[in-house]
Amino acid sequence: MNRNPGPIPLPRTKGCYVLVLWLGEPQQVEVGKLGKLAFQAGYYLYVGSAFGAGGIAGRLKHHLNPQKRHWHVDWLRSMAKLQEVWYREAKWSGECQWATELSKLPHLTRPYPGFGASDCRCSSHLFYCPSAAALSVVRAEMRGTMHSIPLANREHGCK
Repeated sequence: MNRNPGPIPLPRTKGCYVLVLWLGEPQQVEVGKLGKLAFQAGYYLYVGSAFGAGGIAGRLKHHLNPQKRHWHVDWLRSMAKLQEVWYREAKWSGECQWATELSKLPHLTRPYPGFGASDCRCSSHLFYCPSAAALSVVRAEMRGTMHSIPLANREHGCK
């Protein structure tokens, strides 16, 4: 599987994002200080923010580089396939707000406490979604509050 993707047209503005990852089969993944975690097959939604140089495009460039593993999601990303990127342009960090919105949806669960949330009070910034049908419902709930870039079935990366 190609882990070094080609260009994705992402804004260089600041904001927050959701990586929609697909794991085709159960995997054991070593996730930094969280240790070895067992991930079920299905979709994983990771909420992050990008307020540094390069904005959303800069942060995604990091996440898509298989050689760099800094944040929790980078470990999962090395085993999963990126399906979509959702993003919201913002002047302040809204990732916790977005995580709260997602936590209220019945099709999502938070599989690992602390995942992606070591610098805030959220229980987790990672959500598990068991099926494509459930993901469609989640996407419909979020419609109108975000931009979406579908990536399945094409080469991708950031530019």
